[in-house]
Amino acid sequence: MTLDLLLISDGSEQHVTYVSNVEKLTGVLICPYCHDYVTKLSNTNKRANEYFNAHVEKCKSSAHQSSILLHDVPMPICPAILNHPTVEYLMANGLMDQFKVQRGFIKYDFETLSDQVMKNITDQTTLLSQLSKLSIASIEVFPNQDKSYLLVNRCYTLFDELSEEYQEQLDTYELPSNSSFVHLWLAQTFESAEQ
Repeated sequence: MTLDLLLISDGSEQHVTYVSNVEKLTGVLICPYCHDYVTKLSNTNKRANEYFNAHVEKCKSSAHQSSILLHDVPMPICPAILNHPTVEYLMANGLMDQFKVQRGFIKYDFETLSDQVMKNITDQTTLLSQLSKLSIASIEVFPNQDKSYLLVNRCYTLFDELSEEYQEQLDTYELPSNSSFVHLWLAQTFESAEQ
């Protein structure tokens, strides 16, 4: 059994409300079978409603199985990479298994916490929450002359700012004493990229 609930909060108190008709609340119709087809709920645009109803009937009559299609070869997901002529050529000719990194690269992961703020910015705008930094993990891969790769792992958390060595590291990279671990990570990453 699935219930549609709406959480309402004014900063100090929170209330949960049962929503009987999600479509009317959001103004959007979502196909209950495939959950992929979406259209705006409209009293004036009858054609959109007809298309939606035809799609729902089609989904209802077919034995719809949810499936995820995974590629055999890991695909780059960055648009700047996908639009590169070399990658376009490899993808068009089915040669993505030959996609190899020619230079070093950096893979990183930022973790954040969502802090509830509930701050009125203007009469019509309220900031509900704000992200605060928690940690960074990264790996840097650099090619060596002998065609091997040098791996550099880095990991910083909010608690690293409390350690005694942290201030020494900031001084080493000539960063202000109130710099966060994000600034330190950037300084170290750019330094290793320049080498």
